[in-house]
Amino acid sequence: RKLGRMQRTEFDTLIVCDNLLDQELLNKLTTLVTDAETIPLNNDECNHVMEEKTDYDWYMLRTELRRSELRYPLLAKIGEVIGLELPTEKLNPLQLFAKKFEPERSFCAPHIEDHKIYGDWTYMFYLTDETDGALKIDGVSILPKRNRLVCMHVDILHEVDNCTGDRLNISGWPFASEEPFLRWKGESNAR
Repeated sequence: RKLGRMQRTEFDTLIVCDNLLDQELLNKLTTLVTDAETIPLNNDECNHVMEEKTDYDWYMLRTELRRSELRYPLLAKIGEVIGLELPTEKLNPLQLFAKKFEPERSFCAPHIEDHKIYGDWTYMFYLTDETDGALKIDGVSILPKRNRLVCMHVDILHEVDNCTGDRLNISGWPFASEEPFLRWKGESNAR
């Protein structure tokens, strides 16, 4: 169905929404995260954000996104799509972040996140068009497309194919606890 200019396709626990933002905001967000310093996550050289080691390889980008005024309209739009008000203040790094893939290396093996730690929803907002690197969920394959938002419940099996491009996106588990971030930093006391 259409939400203004946005085109939305809904499945049980998956929402795909094209043309989420106006071009001005889209360009400002892209500029904010492009060429940022990369921080490895979930590869063999660092701690993992998941409870169990997963077969992943992707990179978080060090940006001012969580402190930027741009977070307000972005998170408001995402909240409108999923029908919930998202937190906007004192965000931990997993609630709002930018990430990218290393071309021809990065991927995410099939996995499920624990909703007790990550909350019920996750989102990916794509800033680049890609020819591969699809998100796969229960027979549905979704290619990264600039200005496309994908929201899904965390408790469904999903994976991401290898990508020959950057697959630049803004992502988050908006209701995540700090536990995964502390685990990555090596400061978690969870058992």
